[in-house]
Amino acid sequence: MPIFDGELIGEGVDDNFVIPDVPLGIYIENSIRKNVNQYGDCNWLTDVSTGKSMTYSQLLSNMKLVVSGLRQRGLKTGDNLVVISGNHIELPLMSMAVWRAGGTQACLSVNLPQDVIELRIREMGSQYVLTDYARAGRVVDVIKRLDFVREVFVIGDKPVDGCTLFSELLENSGDDYPDNLDDVDVNSMTWLAYTSGTTGAAKCIVLSHRSIIGWFLRYNPSGNVGGTKFLFVNNMNNTGGLSTAVGSSLCHFDLYCMSNFSEENLLAAIDRVKPRGVSMFPSHIAWLCKYPELDRFDLSSVLSITVVGSLINPIYERQIFHRLPNIIFMNNVYGMSETGLICQNRRPNPADYFGMDREQVVAKSIERHVFGSVGFINPMCKLKVIDNETGEKLGPNQVGEICVKSPFMLTEYLNKPEVSSDKGENCEFLEPDGPHGDKDTTR
Repeated sequence: MPIFDGELIGEGVDDNFVIPDVPLGIYIENSIRKNVNQYGDCNWLTDVSTGKSMTYSQLLSNMKLVVSGLRQRGLKTGDNLVVISGNHIELPLMSMAVWRAGGTQACLSVNLPQDVIELRIREMGSQYVLTDYARAGRVVDVIKRLDFVREVFVIGDKPVDGCTLFSELLENSGDDYPDNLDDVDVNSMTWLAYTSGTTGAAKCIVLSHRSIIGWFLRYNPSGNVGGTKFLFVNNMNNTGGLSTAVGSSLCHFDLYCMSNFSEENLLAAIDRVKPRGVSMFPSHIAWLCKYPELDRFDLSSVLSITVVGSLINPIYERQIFHRLPNIIFMNNVYGMSETGLICQNRRPNPADYFGMDREQVVAKSIERHVFGSVGFINPMCKLKVIDNETGEKLGPNQVGEICVKSPFMLTEYLNKPEVSSDKGENCEFLEPDGPHGDKDTTR
């Protein structure tokens, strides 16, 4: 990885890199349609817990109906819908439909207390809400105090007072589906997301159409023709989980989620689905390494694991290569809501493992894996570490503040001009809300 003037530089993109000048919803729809035409239709997403599934062609058809249904209910360009739901397949469908309708999207954690949910919906001014049956009662109690919310949609088959069944959005002819979104400014907001609030009050960041499309340009089918099976447990009601779901959809993956998650259900899902890749949190890795009955499940299909959220305990990071029979790659990624994915590991070539026995595969995988590392800087990104007090660049093994430069960063912090304007001369580097710094501002 190149280092110039004390800065780590991402590789892999030439000077002709261009972000398409289209709204996010148009970009997603065109990409999925192109993949279907080029590689054929296949399963898009299956909820392993319920068996509910949808193909990519069905996704496109249903997206059109949901867009039309939202338009009929008054959604206009720039209107916001907030998601407070578990991992149901309707969640990414709704998010993509909102973008295709010209609206903006946000997600809130299902674990937030009601007063925080109310505060954040007020801050965002959300006109629409998507929730599920398990959370509908709590959400409706909040919405009763918010007269600007026009409608609450609920996932499920049971009616809930104060809510409209999501399925009703599919009950129309699709006539209100717009052919284009010429009134959408590609530099305007399309995604609102809250920071973790590690060192203070969480802030709402504004991401533009161009920023999000820049994130998603790295997702494409490439060698994954035919629908590579990928199982993820990331919560789709946050930025990382939803971007994983949408980005993997742009890869034409055969996706699987779990609306009823537990660690044993995860093992059963791997046994049943036989995915090639799985995404997990570090706590799941630790649980797998300690679980005494792992041999009851066939986990041989898993070749790679993507780990998000935080670093893995080094003990379990090593043990997992021995616990899963055929794993050859662990991708421990790092990113922030403000910048998107910054670092990730480089995938090995499975052909390099051809003809090896189990012990040889484990030895080679451990040999090439850099423990405690989040990999290489992604293309179009730069990273440096500075002294908190002097601002001077630091070298290897020195502790300081991580600063990132990326063309895909946030536009601003919502309703916080004093923070958003705290930018230096070139607006280059973002100081993350994390262990090495106490700011979330660009420099």
